[in-house]
Amino acid sequence: MSEAVVRKWRRPKFWVPAALIVFFVVAGVAMRFASTSAANQRLEAIRKEGLPANSLELDTWYKRVPLSDNAAEAILLATFHRVAPAAGKNPNGNSMDEFVTRGPVPPKLAEAIAEYVRANAAAIEKLEEAVRLSGSRYPVDLTKGAAITIGHLSPVKDLAFLMKWAAVQGSLEGKPDVAVRHLKTGFAIAGTLALEPLLISELVRIACVAIILPAVERVVNDHQLSFEQASELEEVLRKVEEQGRDAMFHGMVGERAIGVDNFNLTYQQFDQLSGWGATTGGGPVGFFKALFFNFRRVSGINERDKAFFIDTMTRWVRATKMGFPEMLRECERVDDLLEAELGKHPPRYLVSNMLLPPPSGVAKKEALLAARLRCARMALAIEKFRARNSGKLPSLADLQPDYLQEVPRDPVDDRPLEYRLGGAKGYTVLAATSTALANEGRRKTNAFAAGFVVER
Repeated sequence: MSEAVVRKWRRPKFWVPAALIVFFVVAGVAMRFASTSAANQRLEAIRKEGLPANSLELDTWYKRVPLSDNAAEAILLATFHRVAPAAGKNPNGNSMDEFVTRGPVPPKLAEAIAEYVRANAAAIEKLEEAVRLSGSRYPVDLTKGAAITIGHLSPVKDLAFLMKWAAVQGSLEGKPDVAVRHLKTGFAIAGTLALEPLLISELVRIACVAIILPAVERVVNDHQLSFEQASELEEVLRKVEEQGRDAMFHGMVGERAIGVDNFNLTYQQFDQLSGWGATTGGGPVGFFKALFFNFRRVSGINERDKAFFIDTMTRWVRATKMGFPEMLRECERVDDLLEAELGKHPPRYLVSNMLLPPPSGVAKKEALLAARLRCARMALAIEKFRARNSGKLPSLADLQPDYLQEVPRDPVDDRPLEYRLGGAKGYTVLAATSTALANEGRRKTNAFAAGFVVER
């Protein structure tokens, strides 16, 4: 190298920019390596717990079931026998729970229910056969990640409505044994979604149980159930609540595993999934968005985003194992964290912002459903006492311990449920704090009660 060249590179205006370039390249590589290592460590920790860390592992984790023992497949076959309600006679097309649970049923509704149930006799028979099978896995390919198809959820929800009306019809016909059988079938159909590791499946399961519960109230209002019938339903509802905690856990595990794969998307795939660049087309703004997206990859920001997503989802997964009051508080804490972090660093958490749903909404739905289930279970314990005591209404002291080990508690604040006598006949079981939570933001004309009312 000539002396002139050496002198040239000794000048600051030449070596300082070169040194800065080298520094930033080395720093970028180091940051990317550190971020990648941190995300990978979190994924390995998930695997050590025996849980899936991506879509491929999730598909393996969701246990496959032999066709001969698969209730889910049999239920889907039964949908081919389902007959949709006749035009103008759809009992599902109205908000009818207020008079489904007790009191006279309007003639037009009674006619619509009777026709719908009669037309679906074959489907109901097939469903009762299907739920006798012990396993369940719907035909979903979880390896597709965000592109997964979930066409079975809508038919399952339709079947929940069918079994609700079948139970109501059995009750109206004076056949409590038939009504109880249909209720058990309906809850079993909802239960086939409990282990499906998708949060949307858990939300549909919650909806299915909520659809069927008013029919339990109707049956109890119409009939004095036998001790055995009340015991059967009480046990079914206990299992439904247990399934809810498992279902929420599986849903969160699945959301985490599928979400991890989204950090490997190309800009085009991310744009198609999120619509992030939809308004920019291929112009200069779109170009710079693509440039920024790819800069996130090479700089390690994407890996930091992934680590944040994994940490947040892991907190939710762990929250599902907590008691309801603590789970609700933890989800609120995570909500606050998300609001602060995503608002403060939107470019850093670009993908997490798209993927992370507010956890408190799901936890609230699960807690409110548990409140309704516990109220129904306590009512059934009361009905067991009445079945053996000529319809007499018990005090709490009468129920314990033979009919009720302890008074069930409101899932929101862990206080005992309220038991209010309505006079010589009738009573209300109420989860007061859950009711208050459910009515936050609701109009008084649309108030909701997490409770169970019997007027006989």
